[in-house]
Amino acid sequence: MTLFRPVLGIIMLVMSFIIVSFFSFENIIIDVINELIVLLHSAEQQKAWISFFVIGALILDIIFPIPSSLVAVYIGTEFDLLFAAGIIWIGLTLGAILGYGLGRGIYNLFPNLDRKKHQLNKAIILSKSLDEAALILMRGIPVMAETSVIAAGLIKFSFIRFVILTSLANAGIALVYAYVGSQVSGGYSLLMVLVASIVLPSLALGIKCIFDIVIRQEKRGQSANKYAFFLKKDIGINNKVIELKQSESNHLDTLSAQFKMSYCYKVLTTENTFSVDNSILMALMGPTVLDYKQKVLCVIDQGVYEHRPDFTQKIESYFSQQLPLIFDCQIKVIQGGEACKTQAQLNRIIECMKPLDRHSWVIAIGGGALLDCIGFACAIFHRGIRLIRMPSTVLAQNDAGIGVKNGINFFQQKNFLGSFTPPFAVINDVELLSSLSKRDKRAGLAEAVKVALIKDPAFFIWLETNLESLNQFDLVATRYAIQRCAQCHIAHITQNGDPFERGNGRPLDYGHWSAHKMENLSDYQIRHGEAVAIGIVLDALYAQKMAWLSEEKVYRIINVIQGLGFELWHHTLDMEDDEAEPLVIQGLEEFRQHLGGKLSIPILTDIGAFCNVDMVDMSKMKGALKQLKYCSLGEVSC
Repeated sequence: MTLFRPVLGIIMLVMSFIIVSFFSFENIIIDVINELIVLLHSAEQQKAWISFFVIGALILDIIFPIPSSLVAVYIGTEFDLLFAAGIIWIGLTLGAILGYGLGRGIYNLFPNLDRKKHQLNKAIILSKSLDEAALILMRGIPVMAETSVIAAGLIKFSFIRFVILTSLANAGIALVYAYVGSQVSGGYSLLMVLVASIVLPSLALGIKCIFDIVIRQEKRGQSANKYAFFLKKDIGINNKVIELKQSESNHLDTLSAQFKMSYCYKVLTTENTFSVDNSILMALMGPTVLDYKQKVLCVIDQGVYEHRPDFTQKIESYFSQQLPLIFDCQIKVIQGGEACKTQAQLNRIIECMKPLDRHSWVIAIGGGALLDCIGFACAIFHRGIRLIRMPSTVLAQNDAGIGVKNGINFFQQKNFLGSFTPPFAVINDVELLSSLSKRDKRAGLAEAVKVALIKDPAFFIWLETNLESLNQFDLVATRYAIQRCAQCHIAHITQNGDPFERGNGRPLDYGHWSAHKMENLSDYQIRHGEAVAIGIVLDALYAQKMAWLSEEKVYRIINVIQGLGFELWHHTLDMEDDEAEPLVIQGLEEFRQHLGGKLSIPILTDIGAFCNVDMVDMSKMKGALKQLKYCSLGEVSC
C-alpha cells in the first residue's frame, strides 16, 4: 500500500499530461495528416499510402513505442469496416512475425545483450507459462502483446502454430479496432481514442491493486491464526523485560509444524536432444533465466562417450547457438555402470560441481547407475541443485531414470546411502538407445515384465503377443514397452500415496531382493535387468509352492522371460556359506534391513495382483531355488 500510492499518483500525472497535450494539439496533428494526404493526387494513391503507413507503423510497434491502438483506430475512420480490418490484420500479423523472429535471433541482432537483459528476462519469464491460450489472450493486452510474441520466439514455439494462432487472434482485434474507428466522428476523435486506451488498463490496474490488498490482508489474518500459540503461563510486560510466571508444570507446551510440498517434473520423449533444431531442452531451462550467467555441468557416461566421440562437441555447439550469453556449459566424462556408485566416485563428482551454485544446472547423461550417483550428489550439494536426467539405456528410460530415488552402494550393500529427490525433468532421448548392445537392450525389458506382472495384466498380454518383435528389438515395439513401463512407474509414484517409501510396501521391488544380492555376489558383472528377470521367476516359483499362483501362470511368466532371451540361472546362485546355505538367501535379511526392520516383499497371487509377505518359508524358498535350476537346465517342465 505504501508503494501503491506514489505509483498511482505518477500514473495519474502522466495520464493528465498526455490527455492535455492531445487536447491542445489534436487539430494540429489532424491538419498535418490531412496535408500529407492532399499531396497525393488520386484517391487510389491516398488509399495505398495510408495503408502502407498503417501497416509499417503496426509492424514497427514491436521495436518502437508507437501508439498502435491509435494508428489502428485511425484507419477505421478512413476506410470501410472490412478493408480497414484487413489492413490492421496484416500489420498486426507481420509485426507478430517480426517479434517472433527477434526472439529466435535476438543474440545475433543485439550482441550487447547486457543492456537489454531486463527486457529479455521479462520475455523469458513469460515463456514459462506461455501456451496457446496465453498467446491468444495476450495479443489483446498492450505491452504484453509484444512481449508474448518475443517469448514465443525465444522458446521456439512451433512457427506454423504461432502464425495460425496469432493470425486468428489478430483478426478479432482488427475487427474491433476497425469498428471503433468507424464509430469515432466529430472533434477530438484522437482524444477519445486515447482516453479509451488509457481508462480500461488503468481500471484493470486499480482493481488488481485492490484485490491484492484484500488478499494480502486475508492471508495475513490466516497466517496469524495458523501460527498463533499460547503458553499456559502468565506473561507480564514491563518495558522490555518479559517475565514468565512459572506454574507447577515446568515445561512449555509442545509445538508442532505441518506443511505440504508439491513436486512436479516432466518426463519428455524426443530424439536428438542436442540438435540445434530441437528446442525441448531450452524450453525447460529458458524460463528460469536470471540476471547473470547460469552454469551448466553436463556429466556423460563413459560408455555413451565411447560410442559417440563427437557428443561433447555436439553439446558445446548446442549451447553456443541456443543461449550462449545466458548459460555457461562445462562437460565431464566419468565412468558409468554399477562400479561408479561408490563414495570415491561421489566425491569426484562433487569436486566437479564445486564451481556451481544453487541456481546452476546438472545434466546427467547415462545409465541408471550413473543417474543414481549423480542424483545423490545433486541432492546433497548445497542442499539441492536442479538435475535434468537423460537416461541412455532401456532400463534407465523405463525405470531408474524416471523415479525419485538416488543413491550409492556402501558396506557392500546396494543403495545403502541415498535420498528421495525428484529431478527437475527427465528427457528420454530414443536416439541414445541406438548404440546399446543387445545385452543392454534386453536387460531393460525385465522391468517392463515386472511392472506388467504387478500392475497391468493387459500390458503383460501385450508382452506375450509381441515377444518376437521385442526379442528382435523392433523400434516401435521397444519404444512402446519403454513408454508403457515408464507410465506405470510414474502412476505408482504419484498415485500410490507413498512416493518416498516411508511404509514397508514396495510393489515395484518385485523380484529385487534376490536380484540385489546376485549383483553384489557377482561384483556387478550381472546386469540389473538380468538379475531381476531371474528374481521374478524365483519368486513366481515360490508363490506356486505356497499355492498362491497357479502352475499355468508360472509357465506364462517363464515363457515371457525366456522368450525375451533371458537366462534363468546365474553362477552366483550356486554360491554357499560355511554351512552350505545358499548365499543368495542372505538377500532376504539385507532387504529387511533396507526396508527399515520389517520384511515385506511382494509375491504374486495372480498376473496383475500381489500380496506383501512379511514371513518367508525358507524350506519352500530353497525348494523354489532348486526348481529354478532344474528349469534352467531343461531337466524338468516348469
